[in-house]
Amino acid sequence: MIDFHSHTNFSYCADKDIDLSDYKKEIDKNPILDGVCITDHGMSIYFPNEVAWTWEFIRNEYVLDQHIDKGNARLEEYINLFSEYKNSSIHCGLEVEMSENGRLIYDPFYRNRLIPLIGSVHFLFSSKKYGFSLCDILNEWTYHTERLICSGIDILAHPFRWICGQSPVDYRLVEQIVKCAHKEGVALEINGHNVTLPIYDADKAMLNIAAEIGAKVSFGVDAHRKENIGDFSYHMKLLNDCGLNIRDINLLSRKELYEKHGRQLAT
Repeated sequence: MIDFHSHTNFSYCADKDIDLSDYKKEIDKNPILDGVCITDHGMSIYFPNEVAWTWEFIRNEYVLDQHIDKGNARLEEYINLFSEYKNSSIHCGLEVEMSENGRLIYDPFYRNRLIPLIGSVHFLFSSKKYGFSLCDILNEWTYHTERLICSGIDILAHPFRWICGQSPVDYRLVEQIVKCAHKEGVALEINGHNVTLPIYDADKAMLNIAAEIGAKVSFGVDAHRKENIGDFSYHMKLLNDCGLNIRDINLLSRKELYEKHGRQLAT
């Protein structure tokens, strides 16, 4: 299996000692793990720590413009790390947020060197913290998420994680997001990191709907620590709980991702 979403110490939230060599070691010894896409956080690459965690770039896209040159230099450094692994099963991607006006938080000049490009919602100002009603929160999240799906990303990461921390998520909302992603050819991620019961319930509904209509699905371990690498236990449990197996779902492959972007997978 391919892990389409994991991290190294280029991400502020990951352990400081996890790097590409740890993934290479796990791939070499773990027969289940066929490859890993490293998708470190664009916010960690483009912004200093003290800027990133204010989330001001969500509200004000010009924060990215202020840091674009240093961010691009750091992104080049990040991409170049993968040259040592170009004929292995470790691939270079990126996980990005989207500003309120629809701008992905990275420089699109690098798009064809970042496969997959994963879109995530980790924070919105329309939240309980800022006194918004549940109705407004749901409406803003839905609008933001559907725009993110249509922004050119390959995978929607942990689709319901943030909203599950803000509001109950019903079947109709899950179905709406799955159908939107299916229409746009964006894979819906089953993510094994920081799973709560509400997230599990949403993931279960999402996987069942995706299997029924043929929507694309990806598996993301979302490893932040060495001990997490290659752990698909949540994904296997979810499949089992849904009464499904791998053949029942339209599982994303690296080959089709590369073909989508007009590139050939290294052998």
